[in-house]
Amino acid sequence: MISEFKLGSLFSGIGGFDVAFKRAGFSIPWMSEVDIKCQNILRKHFPESKIFGDIKLIKTSDLSPVDVVTFGSPCQDLSHAGKRLGISGSRSSLFFEAIRIINDINPNVIIWENVTGALTSNNGNDFLHVINKLSQNGRNVSYRVLDSKYFGVPQRRRRVFVVSCIDGIDSKKILKIDQDMNNSCISGNFSNDFFSIKDIRPIIKKQNGKGWSDENISYTLDTKSTQGFAYYDNSTTDIGKLRAIVRKITPTEAERLQGFPDGWTLS
Repeated sequence: MISEFKLGSLFSGIGGFDVAFKRAGFSIPWMSEVDIKCQNILRKHFPESKIFGDIKLIKTSDLSPVDVVTFGSPCQDLSHAGKRLGISGSRSSLFFEAIRIINDINPNVIIWENVTGALTSNNGNDFLHVINKLSQNGRNVSYRVLDSKYFGVPQRRRRVFVVSCIDGIDSKKILKIDQDMNNSCISGNFSNDFFSIKDIRPIIKKQNGKGWSDENISYTLDTKSTQGFAYYDNSTTDIGKLRAIVRKITPTEAERLQGFPDGWTLS
């Protein structure tokens, strides 16, 4: 039964992956999140989970076996909105700490999520590193860009998902990349081998074309966000006096935009 399956969560944040897997019947024996405020939210909603802090300090001998490991490692150095220092940057390089843990515990399925900037960072070489690391030990790997607006939340939020599976589990079926889904702009799969930049080149070409614009960039919402909703004050019938008013989003609106239940972040 699916309830027998276990999830290990790295870079857990406030539990996005975790709430989804819990709804699917998974147990979550352990999580890792360095932010203290996020840890408090995790303890509230996942009291049965052991929560580790700084991923660099985690000893794999302290982690119980799990079937699936999810991780959305820091995106700041990969994002189009940042300085694009790449996967070797001080924050995004924490990806390799996750790989250290994953190689030791060897789960059946690994799911990595990140911004679409990961596809083009360092001319595609950073995504090459991701694919190569996740394809070690004979794993088959598939990737797909998905947009949250097709999954029930009122926000365009395109993210790349990479699924890595041990022999006998087909990563293509998990991401359904054999289907022509409207919410996918690119996809591909690899199997049991390491890859060169030639394999990643079609991704770079597609994403680096003239089609890039601000709408291709999804900024992360957080408690310090200055983003807001713009709407027109139509209290006057004089069209020349119509003005746009911008206000910050409320915590409840932010939760809904991220797909969390209302009140998820309340202490």
